[in-house]
Amino acid sequence: MTRLLITNFYFHQPIGSDRGAFDPNRSNPRSAAKPSLSPMTHDPSSFSRQVEITNALGLHLRTAAKFEESARRFRADVRVFFNGCEYNGKSIMSLLTMAAEKGAMITIEAKGDDANEAVDVLAELVLAKFHEIDEELGAEESAP
Repeated sequence: MTRLLITNFYFHQPIGSDRGAFDPNRSNPRSAAKPSLSPMTHDPSSFSRQVEITNALGLHLRTAAKFEESARRFRADVRVFFNGCEYNGKSIMSLLTMAAEKGAMITIEAKGDDANEAVDVLAELVLAKFHEIDEELGAEESAP
């Protein structure tokens, strides 16, 4: 007989166990205020840089894929901060949930042996508009 384990995703504990049971007096870990600075900020092997997203469509699927691909070339842990939230720079799904539009200021932070190089490469990628031709510019050029 196959045994099915049903878990409560919110508490990451099996349903019915004492530790995973709902307790109205327990604080909600998702509603806890997030620190404005990452724990990596105080680490000497941690580097960060703030950049503005300047391409016309912001961080969309194609640009997020380029960012993720570039970030994965480094051993360093890469994080992106936007609107007080932290995103995994090596996860396309995490980057897409950021929904950063044109003009958004993001902070790229990395921790590890090659953190400085990772931050520099990723910041330059963003500043170079992800090496894409702006759709706005292309529309103006193709107009008669």
